[in-house]
Amino acid sequence: MKCVPKGSNQKFKLYRLAQIMQEQTDDEHYITMPEIMDELAKYNITADRKSLYNDLRDLSILGIDVEGEPIGNRYHYHVVNRAFELPELKLLVDAIQSSKFITEKKTNALIKKLETLVSKYDAQKLQRQVYVSGRIKTMNESIYYTVDAIHNAISENKKIKFQYYQWNVKKEMELRHNGAWYHISPWGLSWYNENYYLVGYDSEAGKIKHYRVDKMLHIRLSAESREGKEYFKKLDMADYAKKSFGMFRGNERTVRLLVKNNLAGVIIDRFGKDVRMIPADEQHFTVNVDIHVSKQFFGWVFSLGEGIKIIGPGEVEEQMKEEARRLLEQYENKGDARDFNEYYELRQVCPDDAEEATGIEAICFPPSEACTLPIMKERIQYAARSFLVAMDRETGKMVGFINALCTDEESLRDELFTDISLHNPNGKNVMICSVAVLPQYQGRGIAGEMVRELLLEQRKLGKKCAILTCVPGKVKMYKKFGFMDRGESQSTWGGEKWHEMWCTLNS
Repeated sequence: MKCVPKGSNQKFKLYRLAQIMQEQTDDEHYITMPEIMDELAKYNITADRKSLYNDLRDLSILGIDVEGEPIGNRYHYHVVNRAFELPELKLLVDAIQSSKFITEKKTNALIKKLETLVSKYDAQKLQRQVYVSGRIKTMNESIYYTVDAIHNAISENKKIKFQYYQWNVKKEMELRHNGAWYHISPWGLSWYNENYYLVGYDSEAGKIKHYRVDKMLHIRLSAESREGKEYFKKLDMADYAKKSFGMFRGNERTVRLLVKNNLAGVIIDRFGKDVRMIPADEQHFTVNVDIHVSKQFFGWVFSLGEGIKIIGPGEVEEQMKEEARRLLEQYENKGDARDFNEYYELRQVCPDDAEEATGIEAICFPPSEACTLPIMKERIQYAARSFLVAMDRETGKMVGFINALCTDEESLRDELFTDISLHNPNGKNVMICSVAVLPQYQGRGIAGEMVRELLLEQRKLGKKCAILTCVPGKVKMYKKFGFMDRGESQSTWGGEKWHEMWCTLNS
């Protein structure tokens, strides 16, 4: 009887056999006994058929079931009944790839681990790519260890310490509260909008707070025992997340909504099937929901347009109206213009303003169009009555100005920009030479206020018409100020093409 010499790695025989069967076989791929022996030989392991039959049976002890099927004159062996079926693993891979809080690096590492649970053939099928619109993965690699530390703190009934960061406009991580440590009693983790949140008790503030886990840094367990147990006895974590829109806290109120029937699914998705929807008419139903009143809640209501309306309680209705007014003013009046007089002052020009006004002119206009200091001084000296400056009340600095000359002429010709002798204080028309506002102050309604005030003053003086020239891109703006576009101007000032704009003051 021929004796087969043993290889140097015989003690790893069962381990390598399990590895070979799991990697190279599945429901569609088989391996024969000679092939098994060849694969073992690559690891310097020898075996005879009889021992291998026994080894294949012994694999069941390790939870690896192997079946053999006769095909032709040979048995073909493969693993059956794996811990995870391929569709199950595909689902897990898709979930990992589409998850926002899992970093790219960790995503790849986790999928590699999942691939070890199937054959090399099925592993290729797990190398999928799930694209989710607008999905940006987190960059915080420590989130997994942070979650683990939180769970440990909860099980050991300990407080935790951590620092909390935010992103600044330079795309840099910036510690909040100047890097101060947060001391929080952790009581649970909540999953909302693809982010983990720590829900805990802040003993210093005396209330429940939550924190984005991926923004927590340098987490440590404290020697102090947790506090706030009495607050969390009655707290349902799922209910907490449902009430907190965008995980922003506010005063908890029962809010009554009037909702169009076609949004029933939206209400159920948000508040669950247990919510009671009462028919109001053929097209609407009402529903009472418990929420934390916040701007995020109002934003959710806004997003559904005319399909939903807050109808109670009155104070929440008023808060919604105030938020609507704020948004309207923000976009109509560009913020500070609403309270112009609170932030800015309009006054008549004085001789000391010449250099500051010239500086603003130089910033707002190219050199070929900008007024020089000598000409600015002449305008201030001879046409101060039609020259207004806008001042920042907080800094005391000039932020803009408007100046004009008077004449009986009915068109703004280029000579008016340089020849002050053409100014006639008693002229029937007002020729606006410059409207300038510093770039950082633009969009706040300052130019409009200056134009409005100048036209009001000149109307009181009996002037007939205000005339200006502007580049085509500014036509729409001056139309808002009450000017009419008379088409392309004869002016070639600064080498530009200009539109002539008219505003009737007195008929």
